[in-house]
Amino acid sequence: MKISGETISWESLFPGGLLSGTKGKGSPPGEKAAKSEVSSGAEEASSQELTEKEDRRVKELKKIDSQVRAHEAAHMAAASGLVVRGAQYEYEKGPDGHLYAVGGDVQIDTSKENGDPAANLRKAEKIQRAAMAPQDPSTQDRKVAAEARAMAAEAQAELMEKKRKEMKSSLEEYGEDEGGGTGLFVETWG
Repeated sequence: MKISGETISWESLFPGGLLSGTKGKGSPPGEKAAKSEVSSGAEEASSQELTEKEDRRVKELKKIDSQVRAHEAAHMAAASGLVVRGAQYEYEKGPDGHLYAVGGDVQIDTSKENGDPAANLRKAEKIQRAAMAPQDPSTQDRKVAAEARAMAAEAQAELMEKKRKEMKSSLEEYGEDEGGGTGLFVETWG
């Protein structure tokens, strides 16, 4: 790939990683990773040109990039089947000219399954697991988990109400006598 007359690799633009919509490790669809376009000698030379402060920032950005990608990967793995849009990243250009992921998000389906409280309960539990999957959940992750807990509580209440109605219907169908009692009696031996 050429940008401003300078040859750079796909890996250098998106170090270490998966991008939304790609299936390889850092390669765009239909294109092999262009890592060989940048020689290791050129990378070493550019690294030597950085000041100590810039070099520290590059190391910090690499660490952040790794953490962000692991965080979003944890969400995606735990939300299997609910992912609407894969990881999207926010990037910062480092002093070395490379882009590093400094933020990201994964969009998952949090809609309710109409008329099926058991399905809503299962979905809410999965949403909660997905939100809390990363080692260090963000404030947004905690908010999503709280909303999922509320969804689960509502589903549990609906399930209990449904069971209550079924039991009442069953008692009315099989147990009531004409006098309004349950039709059950207990015989005691004395």
